[in-house]
Order: sequence, then structure tokens, then C-alpha cells
Amino acid sequence: IRIWGIGGLFGFIGYFRNSRLGNYKAYSTSNKRSVILDVNGKKVVVSPDSPSGFIKAVKALQKNKRQL
Repeated sequence: IRIWGIGGLFGFIGYFRNSRLGNYKAYSTSNKRSVILDVNGKKVVVSPDSPSGFIKAVKALQKNKRQL
């Protein structure tokens, strides 16, 4: 369900809700490449060019942050 945003031919940008995620923000141009981030308890959906590379980069940043 679109709460506030744009959803259509070129992507989904804005605030949405569904039964699986609840409320979430989306900055997505491809459903096939979507990655769900949990940022301080809030869900954000993005679609990077390389989901696996993006996930590796986020995990590396988290690891470095914990070491500080």
C-alpha cells in the first residue's frame, strides 16, 4: 500500500506498507535487486546494482564501526 510516494514504471520512491515488512521507505528501481535495511528499527528498501557487493560493503562498515 502506498502511503506517500511514487510507484510505477521507473521505480518506487516514498513511504509504503505491506504485511511482511510493515511500514518502510523505498528507494528502489528494481524488485529483483531489492535489499532491505533495518536502520534503527526502521525498514528501508533499496536496489543497488550489485546486491551482494552492497551487502558485503555494509557488513564491512558495521565490522569497522564495532572495532572503533
